[in-house]
Amino acid sequence: MKLIFAIYNVDFAKQLKGNMEADGQAQIIDIVSSEEDLINMIARNPTVSGVLISTDIATKLGNRNLELLVDILLVAREKFPSIVFSVLSSERQGHPVHAELVDMGIYNIFVKDAAKLSIPLLLHSFLEPASFSSVMRHRMVDDSIPWRRSFNRQTTVRVDFRESESIPEAEMEEKKTEVIQPAQLDEKVKKKFHWSESGRDKSKPSVKMEQPQEFIKEWFDDESRVITNDPIIGTVVIALGSVAPHLGTTHTAISIASALKKKGHMVALVEANASQDFDRIHSLFEGENRPILSEPSFEMNGIEHFKYRGEDSMQELYAIYEFLVLDLGNLDLMEFEKEFKRAHVRGVLCSGHEWKFHWIEEFRRKHFNENDIFYLVPHGEPSVVKDLQERIPEVTVLSIPTHTDPYKPSRDAEMFTESLLSGFIKGYGKKFTKSALIGTSVISITLTLIVISAFLIL
Repeated sequence: MKLIFAIYNVDFAKQLKGNMEADGQAQIIDIVSSEEDLINMIARNPTVSGVLISTDIATKLGNRNLELLVDILLVAREKFPSIVFSVLSSERQGHPVHAELVDMGIYNIFVKDAAKLSIPLLLHSFLEPASFSSVMRHRMVDDSIPWRRSFNRQTTVRVDFRESESIPEAEMEEKKTEVIQPAQLDEKVKKKFHWSESGRDKSKPSVKMEQPQEFIKEWFDDESRVITNDPIIGTVVIALGSVAPHLGTTHTAISIASALKKKGHMVALVEANASQDFDRIHSLFEGENRPILSEPSFEMNGIEHFKYRGEDSMQELYAIYEFLVLDLGNLDLMEFEKEFKRAHVRGVLCSGHEWKFHWIEEFRRKHFNENDIFYLVPHGEPSVVKDLQERIPEVTVLSIPTHTDPYKPSRDAEMFTESLLSGFIKGYGKKFTKSALIGTSVISITLTLIVISAFLIL
């Protein structure tokens, strides 16, 4: 069977992939690490048997938006009714997200610390999905957990199970007291999503359930990112940091954003460090003498700047902008390590001087040693870049060209941006207005709400 993984922790996903493919029962065709990419991946592979999802995939900039994940899954269930979904949930028992999954007909729910998981059991869930009765407990929701709607409403429907005159009267009295919720109409859910027991492909291989291989003790303990050569559909995240302070991360981030803006792209700059540089830039732009702290964002030279404000979520930016440029500053101090790991393009500013090479060595030893990180040398002469490239041949070293005003990138600065984003530059020459993109987002959200409303009416 062919499966897609939608898992935030890519290290975990790769380990799981190796285990599930070991006996030839499954083929994992791809891994996505953000919820925005899930439907696009399924659309490119509509014949897959199933999708394995972790709830942590809803994480963005340190926050989790599980309600958005539910909306995305509902659309996926509507558009791809024959695909089986299994969910690894790191939320506690009684979380409303579990009740939402049950309501949309996703019954394969494995709650962390509440169930032992094995490879055969996980594979079996795609061949023989769990029954509705086995997940009824997930309809019992903890009201103390904030959610957009209430589940623990009064029961109003009673079902009389009289099916034959031969049933004893005493049994009938017991069965008359059986109560169900209106949302617990199993056959309606299955009919809506065309998920019938008889329609399942009986040619799929059976899975041996004896001697299960227990391997998961702790879920999602090391966040990582997905590495893929596929073109990106949606918002491209560019994360920039440095191995030491004051190497020019903010200057470089502005230059990249300006080059993208010059090409007609919608781009946002996000200050993901506590330097308050954006507050100072804002004050200079407005002609003020002191940093402007009262406003969380400002527009300058056609680029929206989002100031650092602790753990404030930037979730809404993914629906508006083509590119997000994250200014992480000194990576030793960064709070958004997870976002750096998950970014599509990652750049680390460093010095090309031999006597400062130990900064790079220490950074790679302490933090990130992946080979897909770009090492960027400000004002790097060709000979300096060449020497550094020879020291770390497994990665790509680029020179950041000298230009005084990052808001007015030179041709060299534009070429640097194109080299850094090779494979991720989308639609050069196409210009999109912010209002048009916001309008598109509103239409998308409206369609999602229509689908949700239609589902809830049933």
